[in-house]
Amino acid sequence: MEFGWKSALAICLVLLLAAAPARADETAGESKPVVEEILDILRSRNQISEQEHTELLERARGEDEAAQAVAAQAAETSAEVAPLLEEDTFRAYWKRGLRMETSDGNFEMAIGGRMLLDAGIIGPSQVIQDEFDIDSSESGIRFRSARLYLKGTVYENFDFKFQYDFAEGVAGFKDVYIGANNVPFLQRIQIGHFKEPFSLEQLTSRTALTFMERSLQAPFEAARNTGVGVFTTFLDKRMTFAAGAFRIVDDLGDGFGSNFPYSIAARATGLPWYEEDGERLLHIGFSYAFNSYDDEPVRFRQRPSTGFGPRLVDTGEFAMDHFNALNPELALVLGPLSLQAEYLQTLAKTPEVSDPEFFGWYVEASYFLTGESRPYDTRKGVFGRIQPKRDFNWGEGSGWGAWQVGARWSQLNLNSGGIGGGRLQDLTLGLNWYLNPVMRVMFNYVYGDRSSPSGSENVYQMRFQIAL
Repeated sequence: MEFGWKSALAICLVLLLAAAPARADETAGESKPVVEEILDILRSRNQISEQEHTELLERARGEDEAAQAVAAQAAETSAEVAPLLEEDTFRAYWKRGLRMETSDGNFEMAIGGRMLLDAGIIGPSQVIQDEFDIDSSESGIRFRSARLYLKGTVYENFDFKFQYDFAEGVAGFKDVYIGANNVPFLQRIQIGHFKEPFSLEQLTSRTALTFMERSLQAPFEAARNTGVGVFTTFLDKRMTFAAGAFRIVDDLGDGFGSNFPYSIAARATGLPWYEEDGERLLHIGFSYAFNSYDDEPVRFRQRPSTGFGPRLVDTGEFAMDHFNALNPELALVLGPLSLQAEYLQTLAKTPEVSDPEFFGWYVEASYFLTGESRPYDTRKGVFGRIQPKRDFNWGEGSGWGAWQVGARWSQLNLNSGGIGGGRLQDLTLGLNWYLNPVMRVMFNYVYGDRSSPSGSENVYQMRFQIAL
């Protein structure tokens, strides 16, 4: 049977109306649905056959019943889910990592990580080549860090963090702790595996350091151990104080045995000058640590400011009863210009040799060619990551990121008390390109010079960094 355009239009209209629930007449409860009335009219005008009328009528009634069933089910489900949505919904968003939080604010969580990929070339002098049986030029590549973390807050005043590093091929603990905030008088208590409160450079994240490696004094800094710490700020965050007691443990936070090596550390900082939201400031601080080893063997060794090549100074293992570490720190920020210095002195007590007094220090300067300033965290008394004024990208309105140059002179002395570990000093020159707040490319040149015995090394290295 052939249909004209009017018939085709009428059928399409019927099908569209059938796809939606039929609307009953509000005033006549027994009247036919609108779809059935239209079909009757079309049949009476011979625009559709009796068979087509019957088929379309059955289809309309079937779809109407299905639509009503779906609508009823949806209403029932909505009634059940609505209270849950009001109480337990959460939103997910991106801010230097994936973050999620519930509507009531009781739970917040962030997932992130970082990757630091280093490449380097070292050129040791003949003395170093002979001593360590290496070639006149060696090169390599390594993952300096490959971390994943999960952190969050629970019921407003409690937080946690689980952070693991896989760079060495085996998962090792970094920050693994729980914390309580807004504690009366103490403000914050933290329990777990985390950095001891000691040294501005050590407490500053590696992703926020001006240079690829920390200075030569780093072997004396305990970094992370397992224990408990308290963290407090005073005078509108112009002063900070932190202290903690720790068990000296391995890379998985474990420590068990008949001996009980432990450490106690404390740090205080102040901002006698702080203007323009930290773009101009003077930071002063002092750290103290007491490390008890119960005559266990210890060893201090260091390479120039690089992760490649041999360690040029080394005390070898010797029994240590305990040592005290004193560390004054100073930093000045004048807009794009930043100056920083620390001195670390150790006073050791040993049963085997005369009590050695090792020391290390560094001074550094950096400058942003693009006008940025090193951000300062007043809650912790440390520097944070850079936010470029204009992120690097392709397309209209994009910038070139942030560019920073820096220089550092550092020294370490491991000769004392009959221990001839050696004396090392190095010069580090750096160029940093911050593409955006999470990505950075670093270029470092390091000249390391060792005395007693003499030897030197040139290092050319670079890093590709992403940190969320």
